[in-house]
Amino acid sequence: MLGAAEPFPEQMESLLSMEAAEILAQAPDIIGFHVQISTEECSLKLARRIKELSPKTTIIFGGPQCLRETKAFELIQESCVDAVAMAEADKSFVEFALAFDIRSKKMPKTHGFLVKENGVVIDCGDPCEVADLDSLPFMDFGDFEMDAYDQASLSLVSSRGCVRRCSFCTDIVQKKTYRRMSAERILSEIRHQRRHYPDRYFIRFMDSLINGDVRLISRLSELLLPFRLEMATKRSSLDFGWGGMAILHPTMTADLLRKMRRGGCQTLAYGFESASQKVVDLMRKNFRVPEAERIIQDTNKAGIRVQLFLMVGYPGETEKDFLQTIAFLEKNVDFIDIVDPSMCAVLKGSHLYVNRIEYGIRLDPAEPRLWSSVDGSNTIEIRMERHRLLLETMNRLGFVAEGDGRKTLTKVSRHAYFSFNN
Repeated sequence: MLGAAEPFPEQMESLLSMEAAEILAQAPDIIGFHVQISTEECSLKLARRIKELSPKTTIIFGGPQCLRETKAFELIQESCVDAVAMAEADKSFVEFALAFDIRSKKMPKTHGFLVKENGVVIDCGDPCEVADLDSLPFMDFGDFEMDAYDQASLSLVSSRGCVRRCSFCTDIVQKKTYRRMSAERILSEIRHQRRHYPDRYFIRFMDSLINGDVRLISRLSELLLPFRLEMATKRSSLDFGWGGMAILHPTMTADLLRKMRRGGCQTLAYGFESASQKVVDLMRKNFRVPEAERIIQDTNKAGIRVQLFLMVGYPGETEKDFLQTIAFLEKNVDFIDIVDPSMCAVLKGSHLYVNRIEYGIRLDPAEPRLWSSVDGSNTIEIRMERHRLLLETMNRLGFVAEGDGRKTLTKVSRHAYFSFNN
């Protein structure tokens, strides 16, 4: 993410102008932006460019940065932003668009929106979450240039929300309740997408977790086994598979993992973060490290690639805690295929942010990653050094950075399956 004070590269300025012109060439009445932490600055720059070229075009921001708890009320103050869709907008955005007056440009007061009226911001209340995910239409990729994306995989979503409440996470703020599609509905969409994109044989589930309901994941694995065999008869050189993020929970038994593998599961990305039980408890992750170790090993033994998300520098983490994670990785290196290391950031809306005084956190107003502890025991310099040592350790253990510039590290594995980040 570009810092607020960084000069924007000339090539990016040229790209923004080109993108703005291309968007406006379609003469849209409303332009929507899905805004995340990593895209906020670029989204604002592009929105400003569009407004300069077409002042009467209505621009709506939505996404994780557009929640009450995050930056919705800050973003609506931007002159280039006419309205903000908060939280889930499946219903509210459609209602807004149908009620929008193209001629007058008057903002309808739709639940789930912040709108401007004569320069005054109006809070229209909260939107309704979709209770029955089976009622949602299948994903439509018709307007995408699919050849520009990974040509072996397709991204789908089968649930919303999470059963955990990790203190550093903001995803649970956007999707407050956990809901999931039925196994039958998921299979129906996979069949539908496969008919349209027969060469895409790996499904990446982009859910916060795919094992929030183990009965569902067990049932889905049962349904996908004959489907996988059916696909194999049509194209034997490519094995249909799927994967996604998962929590570490005792219900992830060796038997279940073997069933998932038979149903095509090829990779699971676990939010492990730390091997220190003290830090895990502070994060509110609700697992025991020995149980997590068992799950990681059983996942590997089932023939499923293991990806671990790791986080250094959480408030309260000491050098001893950090070294416990290093020792865990050294001990279990044969069972891990991918690591995704990060440094702890205090994101607006997270439990860490809301309770920052209790956690002894001093925030940097410009950048959530530059926080420090009040007692000086945790600084950006300390976190960067631990991150460097973690990368150094992983390199020594045989992991190498992926070639596309991502910070994930991959180890050559006997399991020649797709990883979650491929």
